[in-house]
Amino acid sequence: MPRRRTLQGKSDLAAAVMEQDRPEDMAETMVGSLGPIGRLLTSIGVPKGSAVAGTTNPFTGNVKLNQGLLDQYSPEQAQDVLAHELTHSQQVKDKSYLQRILTLFDHEADEKEAYQVSENRAMKRRDIPLKSESR
Repeated sequence: MPRRRTLQGKSDLAAAVMEQDRPEDMAETMVGSLGPIGRLLTSIGVPKGSAVAGTTNPFTGNVKLNQGLLDQYSPEQAQDVLAHELTHSQQVKDKSYLQRILTLFDHEADEKEAYQVSENRAMKRRDIPLKSESR
């Protein structure tokens, strides 16, 4: 049974879709919402006017979503954020504790993989018309 806590709005809808798309990841991952302190801590180092949509605990793989921000996104974008964070969650679970600590200092490869998952989902939704050849 998936473990979801305190999710509402598009965060909850995204979690419901992910339970269908990635049931094994959702079953193993605690997904909750960022509280006020979590939003404050995740804003450190983020450019002014920006916000973090979701975060994954680098030691446990638990996911926290910024519900206020996700409610401003389309349902598909909210699903992409959760897919991105679930990718990080799986990355954490596939690493030893030493690797998890080292990832705190160099996580570029993990970010590239997670962003690729989000981009692949977005590409699947697009209907890109081919240019018609005119003569």
